[in-house]
Amino acid sequence: MTESKPSLLYISPVMPLPGGNGLAMRAYNVLKALAQKYHVHLLAGSGSFRFRPEDACEELAGLCTSIACIPSHPGNNPDLLLRALLHRFGYPLYRRLFRAPRDYFPLTGRIERTLNRIGPGGQIDVIHVFRLYMFPVAEFYLHGNPSAACRLDLDDVESETRRRISVLFRLGGDGKTADRTLMDAALYESIEGAVLPRCRRVFVCSEIDREKVCRKYRLSNVAVVPNTVQLPAVQLSTRAPTGCSATEGFTFLFVGSMGYYPNRDAVLFFCRQVLPLLRRLTTRTISLKLVGSGAGREIAEAVSRTREAELVGHVADVTPHYDKADAVIVPIRGGGGTRIKVLEAFAHRRPVVSTHAGMEGIDAHHEVHALLADNEQGFSAQCARLMDDFDLGRRLVESAFHLLCTRYHPALTAEGLFDEM
Repeated sequence: MTESKPSLLYISPVMPLPGGNGLAMRAYNVLKALAQKYHVHLLAGSGSFRFRPEDACEELAGLCTSIACIPSHPGNNPDLLLRALLHRFGYPLYRRLFRAPRDYFPLTGRIERTLNRIGPGGQIDVIHVFRLYMFPVAEFYLHGNPSAACRLDLDDVESETRRRISVLFRLGGDGKTADRTLMDAALYESIEGAVLPRCRRVFVCSEIDREKVCRKYRLSNVAVVPNTVQLPAVQLSTRAPTGCSATEGFTFLFVGSMGYYPNRDAVLFFCRQVLPLLRRLTTRTISLKLVGSGAGREIAEAVSRTREAELVGHVADVTPHYDKADAVIVPIRGGGGTRIKVLEAFAHRRPVVSTHAGMEGIDAHHEVHALLADNEQGFSAQCARLMDDFDLGRRLVESAFHLLCTRYHPALTAEGLFDEM
């Protein structure tokens, strides 16, 4: 006999996966917690992420009553193709016609017909939507299920994140994209003001974001669901000291999707501004491994000019790369949310050098859980300290691992989700 549980529609821009990128990992951990109390129907896909049901892992299939993918490819939808072309080649007209950010999910007639066909049959008790830009899909199903409780997992406060990213574009000399991103930030601010009060519950990933959202939009229904990571099946040991002679190498690791502009900026910042200073501060051989998909021409050219760097690209399993790394760098200078890749480094017991922006939202402290610095001089100096002081790295690793187990373990996801405030 089928267990009697309420029905929940989970709408996600990504396929929830335990070993995917940061978005996929959060989506998976949240869905896994929700499956304890609900029959979960998953709808996955967006303009940036497209999947097929067979892309779901076996474990995910076991958590869901049904899995369907949202069709959003411009090649199969003339309306989406028009939007894409106007956004690229006729942005002023795009703004006048659509008045929405490019990634705010468009409900074209063809998509609505498909949603009618692939959505769960019968009553939906709860609609849980991951990321604000997927809310139009939730709104579509709310029309047919007006009594359903709508919950929104912001994860990121889009208006603030876009504002910060616009600063990065301007810093990189791309004023045109900076202006567009700033306009998107203003649009998202308006959308947040209209959508958030309509949701029964709103979830964010840190106490910092909770305070901002509550204060800005005068809400009292915002809860923290922290980003969490699974502990590796095999625990890596802290790498043994190798001394400090000029012939002994030290490997830094960066993990992140290069398609996300703050990650690209971070890699370029480290290669162009940090590494030249770091070379002068150590006699050891430096290696830099860059793991992640989506590297474009600018990253490839920067890596080709940086003798220490190797562009690894996408990998199915990051654990071997953590195993070979001496330290992890997070030279992020903008963006929002919390960095799941920081928590992943903590889980793999590798010391971290980060900017304050890279560590934002994680309750980690300088020289206790990680080394923090924001400019090239400070970042290179902290990297050099770590290279020369194994005991420092070991202390950071132990403190960070304890923090992870007490504050960012997957078992804690359900507490924020099911706390009825």
